[in-house]
Amino acid sequence: MNGHVSMAPCDRVDWGTPQAPTSATSSAAPDTTAIPAPGHVTHPPTPPARLVTAATAPPAASRLDRALASYLASDDPVPAAAAHEIGDGDFRAIGAEFLRHFVQAGGLSPNDDVLDIGCGFGRMALPLAHWLAPRARYVGFDIVPEPVEWCRAHVAPRREGFAFEHVDFHHPLYNPGGAVPASAGFLGRIPAPLGWRPSFIAAVSVFTHLERAPLVRLLADSHDILRPGGRLFLTAFLTGLGTPAPAAGAVFPVAAWREAAPLCALLGEPFTAAVGVSRIWLDEVLSALGFRLETVVFGHWRRGHDPDAPFQDIVVVTRT
Repeated sequence: MNGHVSMAPCDRVDWGTPQAPTSATSSAAPDTTAIPAPGHVTHPPTPPARLVTAATAPPAASRLDRALASYLASDDPVPAAAAHEIGDGDFRAIGAEFLRHFVQAGGLSPNDDVLDIGCGFGRMALPLAHWLAPRARYVGFDIVPEPVEWCRAHVAPRREGFAFEHVDFHHPLYNPGGAVPASAGFLGRIPAPLGWRPSFIAAVSVFTHLERAPLVRLLADSHDILRPGGRLFLTAFLTGLGTPAPAAGAVFPVAAWREAAPLCALLGEPFTAAVGVSRIWLDEVLSALGFRLETVVFGHWRRGHDPDAPFQDIVVVTRT
């Protein structure tokens, strides 16, 4: 695939019968031994997962409340930079929101060591500095050099054990001059303490900008670098069977998507501007790699604004 995949108007995403966002799945996980090839996706029952909603989410622990209050009241820096490198919305508020998601949906503990894929300008790193224990280590990397340089200058000096690295991956939109093919993977390209393996990986708004081969390689590398029992927390636009169909008035309604199985994209946009991922296919890939699905949180992109839900869908898996 390149940055401008052509899709026929008839190639619509099949959501099947719309599902209520509060319905949890209960069937057995599929038995897969290899990563499925594109265009040959089977449709087994969706594996079980804990579905988190505002009604079922556990109450915030007092430690989390204190960490959030500390961050929001702090003099931590806020970058002035290009919107596509920061993300939409309020920089500090979104960082605080995701710290809550990391803890409540992802099970992040203060003692976890964190790898932040696509760290940008430290939107996740800064609130994590108020949550993680002094001995916990954090490594973030990004494909764009400017955010990494900013984090090294403004974030790393504020917190011992925090490091930021640049990996020059090619991306058709965000780093078109990158020297490393994105499908080459990040293992061995990120300086880290000898023998260091994270117990928690965050990939926020990363899978929404990846083509198939880099997406699969990123999942495989994440599995290989995680400690046994470690968790991968990712966000995505989950599409197709096993997900609620977007409403007509949603940010990205059903009619806006066109399929290039197992992914899909928004009409009129470069392919990697906003990528939807088939939930059935993603479940199969995760299972084949040795991940166990733990939690799914459906975002409010498909039904309108909900202050208690994330914008994108959240998937949390454990390395078995």
